[in-house]
Amino acid sequence: MALEDGLPVFLLHLLLFEHTLAFLDIRPFIRPNITIVAPDHNFWPWVPLQAPPPFKAHKGKVKVKDKGRRKRPYFRVPAHDFWPFVPIDIPDATKENLTGGYYQIPSHNFWPFIPIVDNTPKPVTTKPKPKKPSTTTPLPKPWPPSAQKYNYGEVMYKSIRFFEVQRSGWLPDDRKILWRDHSALDDRGDDWEDLTGGWYDSGDYVKFGLPMAAASTMLLWGLVEFPDAYRSAGLLDDMRDCVRWPLDYFIKAHTKKYEFYAQVGDPYLDHTYWGRPEDMDMDRPAYKLTPDSPGSDVAAETAASLAAGYLAFKDVDPPFAKKMLEHAQELFEFAENFRGSYSDSIESAAEFYESSSDEDELAWAAVWLYRATRERHYRARADYWLERAEGCWAQSWADKSCAVPY
Repeated sequence: MALEDGLPVFLLHLLLFEHTLAFLDIRPFIRPNITIVAPDHNFWPWVPLQAPPPFKAHKGKVKVKDKGRRKRPYFRVPAHDFWPFVPIDIPDATKENLTGGYYQIPSHNFWPFIPIVDNTPKPVTTKPKPKKPSTTTPLPKPWPPSAQKYNYGEVMYKSIRFFEVQRSGWLPDDRKILWRDHSALDDRGDDWEDLTGGWYDSGDYVKFGLPMAAASTMLLWGLVEFPDAYRSAGLLDDMRDCVRWPLDYFIKAHTKKYEFYAQVGDPYLDHTYWGRPEDMDMDRPAYKLTPDSPGSDVAAETAASLAAGYLAFKDVDPPFAKKMLEHAQELFEFAENFRGSYSDSIESAAEFYESSSDEDELAWAAVWLYRATRERHYRARADYWLERAEGCWAQSWADKSCAVPY
């Protein structure tokens, strides 16, 4: 891209000169007459720019040297604000002394983002109303009709499919949700540990350890208590496949006896991206818990999930169940010996899933380990921690004390 007569030059030295480092040169205004040479493509490091529109206050002319390429009067402002597009802010046309566009100073330090501020008039369009779905052809159902008021087989089926949609990593060929595909295959720890897999959180793509472990423990509780219900609905294998996905991830994330990766992804950076997980290429840092940066709440909740997983799989996959129990016992030991809130160690989690205490998770983990092993010292530890837990309000990702007595 060649830009003349006052338009700043951005990063072209990085492309043209192998050993030259050029820094961003920003001038506050563009002088009237400019020439834009349109590139053949729009990938890095070509940065699409908006040329000044022909406002009345702008007396200059805009020329385009296209050299046989497709004609266009100027580069349009992209419809998004993620890297590498650096748009020019177009000031209000009613301002006096308007000499063209200028660069808006970024409000953050995510290199090289410069947010879009586009004040050009946009046409008002009315979107057509979506067509109503057909009611003549019923949707296929893998469950039998229910004589009850509510079809709980349908509820279980759709719940399982919801968690399948949340999957991260390399997806199997026999997946039921065909519009989902592999994503976040580069999730790695500090020493390049494999952290692919697990569930994304809500509608975002961060893998938060506390709500993921809490959700999987609750699902496993239902599977352990009511396997016949899943069997009668024809969903027992589906449910086992559902809960195994986070359990495999927890084993990966427990890289050492006293080390556990409790989060993958920067939630603030993640929230600037509005695309599909399959297309994201942002930096996804991994955050681990250690004796120096503890998170006894997450470690204990994950221990509870793995202990419940042992009960769910001990008769169908004994080696896998044994591995889960070993990790559960080590994580519980980690949690008891090195106490501290994970949201203090991982500050970016505090605004999203802040933990207020760890006694409830410690009691919760001890109960599940007692059920898995029948070792009475786990029962004693459950009583000990439950006595010190805050009062029960409701069973949730943040509070487990309500369910411990059961």
